[in-house]
Amino acid sequence: MPVPLVEPVPLVEIDGLRHAAGGRTVLELPRWRLEEGRHCLLLGPSGSGKTTLMHAIAGLLRPTAGRVRVAGQDLAALDDAARDVFRGRTIGIVFQTLHLVPALDIAGNLRLARWLVGLDTGEDTVRAALERVGLGHRLKARPHELSQGERQRVAVARAVVNRPRLILADEPTSALDDANCAAMTELLLEQAAACGATLVVATHDARLKERIAHRLDLSAPLEAAA
Repeated sequence: MPVPLVEPVPLVEIDGLRHAAGGRTVLELPRWRLEEGRHCLLLGPSGSGKTTLMHAIAGLLRPTAGRVRVAGQDLAALDDAARDVFRGRTIGIVFQTLHLVPALDIAGNLRLARWLVGLDTGEDTVRAALERVGLGHRLKARPHELSQGERQRVAVARAVVNRPRLILADEPTSALDDANCAAMTELLLEQAAACGATLVVATHDARLKERIAHRLDLSAPLEAAA
């Protein structure tokens, strides 16, 4: 008797998503699925809802309507504390503003990311994450002692130190020249591969299209996103 095929659960599932702010709808996405391992660009001009969608996927905001599931988990079913832990263990985020803690050295910034979600803060894990981004020799440096490029690499290391299944990067190359854009894109792809994560990049930077083929264009008609 043939065994019925079981379709894999998508890493990200969105149904009927809508978010309003200031009396207007800033994001509307009827249906979207992202399979594990299929890196994706979120495209669209400023104001098209890219950051709002990233925050909804990360559980950083509760949308006005609709459902968001990540790794099979309905984010709305979690209370704030449980959602924070789920995010910290499942999703790595590289924000536009890097949000490094200035009072901590860069190793401390990574240890904090693990401590906040109940993971061990062993030096070996932190050192390995920083070595993968070329900063193993700067463990004790404070953020203000680093160049902007080095701080960006620390932010990427912090996003992957908990070995997430999903990495979200919000406009990581918008202020970079061509050489640094290529280096940052390569770094994100390398780190996603190193921890077996799926990468989603919100951007209006056309240069990334050469490296990541799958895309969701939020400036397109809604039916095109289904």
